[in-house]
Amino acid sequence: MLVQNPFKIEYLDDPKAGVRELHFTFTGLFKAMGLEQRVATFEAYINQLVDDAKSTDDLANREGIITIIQISQQLYPHLQANEIPLDETLIVEMGDNAEGSSLAELLNGSGLN
Repeated sequence: MLVQNPFKIEYLDDPKAGVRELHFTFTGLFKAMGLEQRVATFEAYINQLVDDAKSTDDLANREGIITIIQISQQLYPHLQANEIPLDETLIVEMGDNAEGSSLAELLNGSGLN
């Protein structure tokens, strides 16, 4: 089964600052879907990621997939409730010097969590 990716993921690494960022930008096709179709597509995407994580023997690849699964699972209930601004790029900072992320602000600062 071909699963539509709901977003494009960009990885930025700044070793000097000690921060890595993941940028999640929803695709035009995903944004054009109705809510029910978006939710079903997102759920299928998470399930496909879980299958991918189980089937890979590459530890680094598996860890990356698990990170995306965890972030996607955090987004899922807010996507179901139609609370996520699909036109914005969500930024997740990782690393020892990470100050926060737009995802954390979205989920915590806006009363969505």
